[in-house]
Amino acid sequence: MQRDDRSTEALAARRLATIEEEGKEQGPQWPQPPRFDVIAPGPLFPILNVLEPETDADMVGIIAHLLAMVGNAIGRKRHIQIGPARHYLNENVLIVGATQGGKKGTALREASRIMRHAAPEWSERNVKSGLSSGEGLIWMVRDPIERHEPVKDRDGNVSGYQTVIADPGVQDKRLLITMSEFSQLQKLMKREGNILGEVIRHAWDSEKLAIPTKNTPATATGAHVSIIGHTTPAEFRRLCQSVDELNGFLNRFMILMVKSSKRLPFGGNVDERKLAELAARVRDAIAFGEEADEPFTFADDFRAEWEVAYEWLDTDRPGRLGPILARSAPHVMRLAGIYAVLDRSPALRAAHLEAALELWHYIEASTAYVFGGNAASALAERLAAILQVHPEGMTLTNLHNATNRAIPGEDMRAALAELREMGRARCEVAETGARKRETWFPASDAKSSNYSYSSPALGDPKANGNGKSSNNSYSSTATAA
Repeated sequence: MQRDDRSTEALAARRLATIEEEGKEQGPQWPQPPRFDVIAPGPLFPILNVLEPETDADMVGIIAHLLAMVGNAIGRKRHIQIGPARHYLNENVLIVGATQGGKKGTALREASRIMRHAAPEWSERNVKSGLSSGEGLIWMVRDPIERHEPVKDRDGNVSGYQTVIADPGVQDKRLLITMSEFSQLQKLMKREGNILGEVIRHAWDSEKLAIPTKNTPATATGAHVSIIGHTTPAEFRRLCQSVDELNGFLNRFMILMVKSSKRLPFGGNVDERKLAELAARVRDAIAFGEEADEPFTFADDFRAEWEVAYEWLDTDRPGRLGPILARSAPHVMRLAGIYAVLDRSPALRAAHLEAALELWHYIEASTAYVFGGNAASALAERLAAILQVHPEGMTLTNLHNATNRAIPGEDMRAALAELREMGRARCEVAETGARKRETWFPASDAKSSNYSYSSPALGDPKANGNGKSSNNSYSSTATAA
């Protein structure tokens, strides 16, 4: 029987359409993708141009892997000094996607391929897979272990003691751990007496790591640890405990949703020679990051934009997402530092902050998505937060300025309508000639929100806005270069 290709293609098209419609009906809206020219500046953008047509991985997933890898490869030389706190550029990333359609492993392999060209020795020696215990993590970056031994004379009498090196320890404290099954780590942390979660928290903070047992007195000073985990939304939610959210474990991870970018039945065919040539710029950036043990300086444009961004980054989020996003400001600062390294800049500049914020907006939206939120309701919460600090009311123009004029008018109106339906905002309409002017106020009898996964406003209502368009509806006036 002759095969009817047209019928087969039509059947496949109908099936894909059905899957897409089912996806629309199930659950929340997928986060809007960030502007890739912003989150992949400098040497990253030409690399992605080579990879994009030849891979079915999500570009934002590849970028997130690369940023974590570069931040680890440079070690503890370049850093950010904020008062007494020293922030190094080690980051933890949690990539969330479907088992088959997420292409999480593909994104990891693509990023690893780039790093094998850019940092071959680091890729070979400093990247490990899997974790089983906090003790095991410390052992991989341990300090030299000393032991006191008795000194005996010819007759066998102890005449004193001497210190000997029982174990030389690990000289290179850079360590990137990949976990293809993050759920295994979550299960391990549930076991009584397991200190893995505690050690991971201290490692992100770059504190001294120690095993509190007499028999295994291993410590790790100056460890530079990064973790990349992969999981599925359902498995991650099922194993999440409130203690993980409240004790600061989850807020030391950047959560990003990923999905397949396209279908490539026979895979891609990347020009490896071209990729190696482009990765040379990443190699130069890593060398720049390793060459000086000194803090970044802050350019004037960075200082101005950071003051605006910090106001909302450091604001408590409502509800469940509050503790999970509690470290927004240090995450964004570290991302800006990684972007500065890629730019080979000894100073943090507004462009580095713009890239960090653009990616962070996606991380916030991804986190909301994982815990059952959606973009529309998250926007409603942001507008509610703006109105709360402006009880005198705000016009639509002011609200657009407060969000950097990056939100489409229909989305703005839909979010405001949602707030009004919940009794959390009210609108007054005034006749101003041929047009009507809407002024929105926070409702005095505002009900508690059902959308506790969202975050506060991302802009300064007094700002003029720069009119810059964005694919991401979570833009801030702080992202202007």
